[in-house]
Amino acid sequence: MKYKLLLPLALFILLISCKGKKSEWSAAYKKLLTRSEMNLKGNVKSIRDNTYKVDSLFGQLRKLSKDVTGNEYFEFDTAGRKLKGAVYTPDDIASSRSEANINEQGNKEDNFYTGDQSTTTERNIYLCLDNGVIIEKDILRPEKESKLTMTGKEISNYDEKGNLISIDVYGFKDLSYKQNIKTDGKGNILEDETRSDKGDNLLGKKIFKYDENGNPIEADESSPVDNTHTHWTFKYEFDTHGNWIKKYTTMINMPLVENTLTERTIVYY
Repeated sequence: MKYKLLLPLALFILLISCKGKKSEWSAAYKKLLTRSEMNLKGNVKSIRDNTYKVDSLFGQLRKLSKDVTGNEYFEFDTAGRKLKGAVYTPDDIASSRSEANINEQGNKEDNFYTGDQSTTTERNIYLCLDNGVIIEKDILRPEKESKLTMTGKEISNYDEKGNLISIDVYGFKDLSYKQNIKTDGKGNILEDETRSDKGDNLLGKKIFKYDENGNPIEADESSPVDNTHTHWTFKYEFDTHGNWIKKYTTMINMPLVENTLTERTIVYY
C-alpha cells in the first residue's frame, strides 16, 4: 500500500504561502506541517513506533517478530513543527533519515538520507503557484556524480473550498498518472483513484473510513491491473491525551491474512 496508514491521510494536503521572508514560517506552514497532520494531540515532542507480527494463542495476543515496516521515529519542536524522522529495520538500525527545513527561497524542503546520513537519497521541494494555494512538489534524486537532479514533479489541485481534489504526477517531463481524490472536508482522504496519464485507464483505487477523531479504522485497496484487493482494519488503545499508543492492524489479501501490533512511545514537552 503506497500510503502509510499509520499517519493521518491529511499528509497530502500541503498549503504553503508564497509570501514571507527567508526562514520565516508562514501561517499555513505552521498550521499544516505540524503534529496535527499526524493527528497528534497535546504538546508532543517525539513519537517512536515499533511494529510486530502477532497471532492469538488461547485468546491471548502473542508477539512473534518485528515487522519490516512500521518502525519509525518523528521529532517535533515546541511549536509542533515536524523536524526530523527516521525509519528503522527490525534490528533497530536506521535505514533512512529525514529533515525538514526552509531553503533560501523561502520554500519548505524535505531531505532524505541513508541511515548514517552520509548520502542524500532524495530531496523534495514544495513550491507555490501564482495563487499561493496550489503547490508543486519537485522530486530530486542523485544522478551522475551524485548530483541531485529533478526526476519527478507533483502538482496538487484544490477546489474553491481548499479541498484537495487531484494530484498530477510527472516523470522527468511527461504526465505519468493522475490521482483523483475525495476528502471529507477535514483533510481526511475518503477515496483516492489513480488513473493513467490520459485518464482512461483505472490503475488502482483506495477507500478509507475514519472514527470520530480522524483515526483510520478501515481501508480498501484494489487494482484492476493485477486483479488484487486488500482490506485493512485498525483498532486502537489511547493515552490520556487521546493519542493512540497501540494499534492493531489486520490485513486481508486472500489467501494471506496478517495481523500486526504497533506500539507507540510518545514523549511530551
